[in-house]
Amino acid sequence: MLPFIVAGGIILGIGFLIDLGNSGGALGVTRDAARWFSGLGKLGLGIFVPVLGGYVAYSIVGAEGLLPGFIAGIIASGGGLLYGGSNFIETFKETSAGSGIYTKVTESVSG
Repeated sequence: MLPFIVAGGIILGIGFLIDLGNSGGALGVTRDAARWFSGLGKLGLGIFVPVLGGYVAYSIVGAEGLLPGFIAGIIASGGGLLYGGSNFIETFKETSAGSGIYTKVTESVSG
């Protein structure tokens, strides 16, 4: 668990350092490299809750509890999947209208 926090924090800090000269107050989002590092650092920090859930379940049950604990951690961390599922549902509503994630990914792949 600790590597997710340490690596995520360091990578997020690199993103902030790249944007250090920015006086607008929006650190980590103005330059492309800073945006990439900040996004990767936030991902590393965001995966901490599911990993924590997995290892808590592992400590209680053993190896059989690792995957259910990880999935419970994903659900508990939110993201619109369970609690107030508007983000999850809206994404797929937009997909049927042609402006959702699936359409954007296929357009970017096809060129």
